Parts: sequence; structure tokens; C-alpha cells
Amino acid sequence: MNITPELMTAGAAVIVAIGTLIGTIFSNNKTLALLSQRLDQIERKVGEHNHLDGRMIAIEEQTKTLFNSVSEVKAELKKQDK
Repeated sequence: MNITPELMTAGAAVIVAIGTLIGTIFSNNKTLALLSQRLDQIERKVGEHNHLDGRMIAIEEQTKTLFNSVSEVKAELKKQDK
């Protein structure tokens, strides 16, 4: 079997291409895993924010009720002073 320089060059090119492909696949898998982890973190933070948002709405409603109660008490005190 006679190996020509062209055949050796082609063989080397195939080996390099396979190595590059394997490296690219490995790199893409690692990047995908990091993106997935980051997405999970963002989803958790969004969930925490949404929970906080719901609690703030409840606090706002309670505050309105308290302000109304204070206004009623002030009005009642003014009536008693007259």
C-alpha cells in the first residue's frame, strides 16, 4: 500500500475536522448546561418576585383600610368636639 502525500494531508484534515467537531459538541453541551442553570435561577427569582408582588398588593389593601379607619376616627373626634 502506497501512501501519497495528498492522502496523508487528507487523512490529517479528516482527523483535525473530527477533533474540531468533538470539541465543538463538548463546548456546546457545556454552554447549554450553563444556560439551563442560569434559566433556572432566573425562573426562581421571578417566582420570588411574583410572590413579593402579591404580598405588596395585600399590604396596599390593608393600608387603604387603615387610612379609611383613621379618617373615620378623625371625623368622629371632630363630631365629639363640636
